[in-house]
Order: sequence, then C-alpha cells, then structure tokens
Amino acid sequence: MKLLAGGAAAGVAAANLWVLAAGRGRTWRDPFAVPRCTHALVPGAGPEVLPGRRNPHFALRVNLAEAVWRAGRAERLVPSGGADEVAAMRTELEAAGVPAGAIVDDPRGVSTLHTIQRAAAEHRGERVMIVGETWHVPRGLFYARAVGLDAVGCTTRRSDSVVRAAVRSARLGLMPAELREVAARVKAALVVASGRAGRI
Repeated sequence: MKLLAGGAAAGVAAANLWVLAAGRGRTWRDPFAVPRCTHALVPGAGPEVLPGRRNPHFALRVNLAEAVWRAGRAERLVPSGGADEVAAMRTELEAAGVPAGAIVDDPRGVSTLHTIQRAAAEHRGERVMIVGETWHVPRGLFYARAVGLDAVGCTTRRSDSVVRAAVRSARLGLMPAELREVAARVKAALVVASGRAGRI
C-alpha cells in the first residue's frame, strides 16, 4: 500500500513539473514587459463565488487584462469561457474603459483546453498571450505548446500568493483553486500524453 501511494504521489509530482515547465521563459509578471501580441486570451471565471461574494480570480484576470491592453501589449482582449462568464468579463472590461471593439467574445471556451484549441484554430501563425494567475497560466502554455500555438503568459506579481488565496477560499468554505489546479495539471498531462490535446 505504501509503495502504491508513493508511486501515485510521484506520478502527480512528475505531471505537475512537466506542466509547470511550459511556463519557464515564456511568462512575464509585468504587463509593460510581456511581448506584444494581437490577441490576449482571458480564461473564464464567474464574477461571484457565492451570492454577493465577488470572485477574486475574476477580478484578477479582468484587471490584468485591462492593464495589458492599456500597456499597449495586446490589441484585442478575448474573454473565453461560458456565455455568462464572457458577458460578465465584457461588461467589466467596458466599464473599465476598454472599447467594445477591442474585445472579442469566445463563449465556447468552456475549459482551458477548449480556449487554447479555439485560439490555435483561429490565430494560427500568430503569437497570442494568456492572462491569468501565476498558478494557472502554465497549464494554458502547456496546452498551447501541445497544439502548436505560439503563446506567452502574463501573470500577476505575487499578489495572488497560494497561501493567501488558499486561506481566502477556506474562509468561504471552498476548495482552493490552487489545490484543484494540481489535479488539473495531472489531467492536462494525461490529455497531452494520449494525443488528445489536438481534438476539439
């Protein structure tokens, strides 16, 4: 039993390291320093985690996307997620002063993989940017590499620290997104290893 548990733990660690390696040398924490791209992908997140409780991940991604646009590093922002998530992100971005014409909705990006697959199909030959948390962007870059999409990442400086976010989630009675991400990286590794990343 101990041998089995040790093997499983090693497998989880190996999968996470493989995914995280995709972000090395391709992630910037300064919206003024990240390479210029025509499109910046903004992975979906709902505006609230509970009724009346603003989702910090939603706020972080929208604010960072706005910063990237204002820095002149992306001509267009692509909110990608479910229809409600995309509509909420568009409303927030427009309220922050981003012109409606600089926002391109992708209401069919129902997962990080779908977002990247759709970007690969629509922006082939173009470098795109993935905007988000330091713990989430590497998985997007991992999928991008698997489908042949040239991508860079723009994340926050350490304001979205794992410890702080985990404590915040625990206070709300929710599983920390960072913990879920560990499992999501294992899934990503399995999808890519099986050759399924290129299928929509």
